[in-house]
Amino acid sequence: MENGKEPRGRNEFGAARPRRGMRAEDRQGRGGEGDLEALLAAHCRQAVTLLPRGVLGVATAIEFLEAMPAAYRLGLPDVTYSGPKLFALLVAHGVLAAMPSPRVVPAALGLVAGVSPLLEPRSARQWSLWLGQFREPASAVAAALRKRTPTSQISLAPSTTTARPLRAAALRADRDHLASELARATEALARAREHAERETARAAALQHRLEEKSAAAALRKDSREKMLASISETLNIPADDPREFAEVIVGVMVSLREQTARADKAQHFSAGQKLTHLL
Repeated sequence: MENGKEPRGRNEFGAARPRRGMRAEDRQGRGGEGDLEALLAAHCRQAVTLLPRGVLGVATAIEFLEAMPAAYRLGLPDVTYSGPKLFALLVAHGVLAAMPSPRVVPAALGLVAGVSPLLEPRSARQWSLWLGQFREPASAVAAALRKRTPTSQISLAPSTTTARPLRAAALRADRDHLASELARATEALARAREHAERETARAAALQHRLEEKSAAAALRKDSREKMLASISETLNIPADDPREFAEVIVGVMVSLREQTARADKAQHFSAGQKLTHLL
């Protein structure tokens, strides 16, 4: 303290006060690991909006940019690879689901390089991805991303999606599993359909036999009724006789035996008279 006054630029605890001209991001402590990740996410979000639409490779370019925050969190270094090898690296680490078509790869990477300094073309077939340099807050890559990314994008809430995309191997495994399940389900359905057809055929055959038996029973009943009607007519049994037919038959048989006995007796008596007359 000089002349009873505090030194200029320091507070009561001796800490230096921020200068008025200091940038807002420096005063807030930006430039650390978490701030770089937020910057990268904002930059990729902004770059996606700058991509042209309806051209070859744009869908793959969008997927590539959206995968960059996950690749950054994995700690991937700077790499210079061919297009297919660069995509293979991201697929192997699980940040991309599967390899794109070889025809799409150069078009997609060209689109990404046109909107983001993270990717730089080194030759007609070689590309450099600067994730390692971006981790240095004072690097040219980090400065270029800050310059090209609006503050409004950085202040947006981070995405709540934490699930990483499935790797190609996982997708193939899921596909094979679903195909196996479908084959088993198809086989079970075929067995169930075959069983149902057999049971339907058995039911139809049983119904046919029942109908045949019913028709035969109806025929026998009709024949019996006709025979009973003929017997009733022959024996002169009235149709409104209240007795059961068996009782009627028994009565007729008893009456027939009685009549036969009387006839035999009368015949014997007549024969005896004739014999006496002759004697």
